[in-house]
Amino acid sequence: MPGLIRHQEFAPFDAALDIGTTFATNLTLDTVFGPQTGVLQVLETSEAERKARGFKYDAPGLGPIQEDRAAPCAV
Repeated sequence: MPGLIRHQEFAPFDAALDIGTTFATNLTLDTVFGPQTGVLQVLETSEAERKARGFKYDAPGLGPIQEDRAAPCAV
């Protein structure tokens, strides 16, 4: 479901606090493995590095298939 937020890791003293937010579901993505359907797009951000963000894509039955690091955003 788009907008679903998930903390991907926790560490003492705020050392690592990555957050994944479901951005889109059921996408079709062309990959080196051929077209993949039902792909989940997750926006990744970090509390530790506020300007860091990017997208990860997961395909059913394959897992992670692509990662796009976005240019740092102004905060």
